[in-house]
Amino acid sequence: MDLKTMLDAQLRGRHAASSAHNDDGGANSTLVAETEDEAAVVAARHHDTVATFGVRSVTHTELRDALGAVRRTLDATPFGLSSYQVPTDDSLIQTIVEGYEREAAKLEPMYAALEGELTMRGVALDQLKVVTMIAAGGCPFREYGLGDGLEHGVAMQLSMALKHGIIFDFVPVTFSDFNSHIVSLGVGVGAALLAKLRARKAGRVRMDGVIFACKGTLAAALAARAFVLEDGGGGGGEADDRAKLALFGMGTDLTQGFDDMTDESASACSMQLNLAAMNSLQDTNVGHGEATKAGLEARAARFGGTAVWIDVEARLKEFGTFGTGSNPEHGWYPAAFRRKCCSAVRASILDELACLVGATPCDHLDEVAVAAVDGAAGEASQASDVTSDVGHANVETNVGCAPRGTLIPNAMLLDLKANYANGPGGGTKLGLRHVETKVTLLKDFVGNEMFVAE
Repeated sequence: MDLKTMLDAQLRGRHAASSAHNDDGGANSTLVAETEDEAAVVAARHHDTVATFGVRSVTHTELRDALGAVRRTLDATPFGLSSYQVPTDDSLIQTIVEGYEREAAKLEPMYAALEGELTMRGVALDQLKVVTMIAAGGCPFREYGLGDGLEHGVAMQLSMALKHGIIFDFVPVTFSDFNSHIVSLGVGVGAALLAKLRARKAGRVRMDGVIFACKGTLAAALAARAFVLEDGGGGGGEADDRAKLALFGMGTDLTQGFDDMTDESASACSMQLNLAAMNSLQDTNVGHGEATKAGLEARAARFGGTAVWIDVEARLKEFGTFGTGSNPEHGWYPAAFRRKCCSAVRASILDELACLVGATPCDHLDEVAVAAVDGAAGEASQASDVTSDVGHANVETNVGCAPRGTLIPNAMLLDLKANYANGPGGGTKLGLRHVETKVTLLKDFVGNEMFVAE
């Protein structure tokens, strides 16, 4: 027996044992069971107003049922060999539920304020497309509501709603909530997405698309594949464009959960999904050169998707003083949402997303009013720039989970900026003492905005 066969046998043995582990009834979990009355309250939360997007809209039972389907989908992929490392259903449900409870203090007031701003401008929810964001892999979840600043989130969401006809909602758990394990994130978040898709089919939830990036690819793939399989696997013919689920990826080569599909599964997905993957031509994490470009385009085309490219090198001036002024590589899309100087790049991304989900800008509004809101969002991004340029909070790499170091928390930086602007000497440039990175050989690597802790 060769080494490969022995290792494969060991992995499959662990995989077989994982079924009992996943169905152990959550003996070691502290999950408090949801009562019938509590479940009824959750199920009654229809997405008929923007304010409802800040709370959980699927029950424990719906999450558990979705986990079963997602685990079966995982088993059909090469990642299924890692299923023994995925926590129990109770543990994953607890992680999702606690994520919603933890972030409610940010999301509920943010969406309430956003609804007020939209109502004041005569914009109704049915004029907008709702896109659910997977909060991992460099997606801008902090910039659009899960960060420290309420006004920042409202300004960014409002600008996007008016200019692009989109608002984001979230599955409010991050990579670190799953011990930085991609497969566990894929199963947990994938189940939350599938449960929301089922609620969408029942008319309770608004979900026109999913935006994901890099480490969030597997979660999007598992949810989408399980959803398509449940919907008849494409046997009912191609869905109307308005009924299709849009999937928009950034910084992904679509290998996680997509690449292993059979031709039959890929064909079924093409009937139910609209997919686009947007990448930089110079991002060597995804690949580089014509062969890689052609390969990704062919991979996306298998399930009716498209590959969209941005030439970052040609637009390098729009990224400002990124690092040493060189190409940001895989950090291009986090920078686009975090930096005011990248507003045109951000607009390019959101234009592609709007096209995919069929969104239209609120063009009945006065252009001056829209520009004023966009300016407020730009100021919010500029405040975020301070964090990017001065220091990164809890910066981590892909090697282990320990923080590389905490320099200045976001809230402190924003307070510092506000206090300095209003205090004496406001016309003088703020000077901060330079802090040298301890591991200088890794300075450029960990300074990449892609690696801000999730």
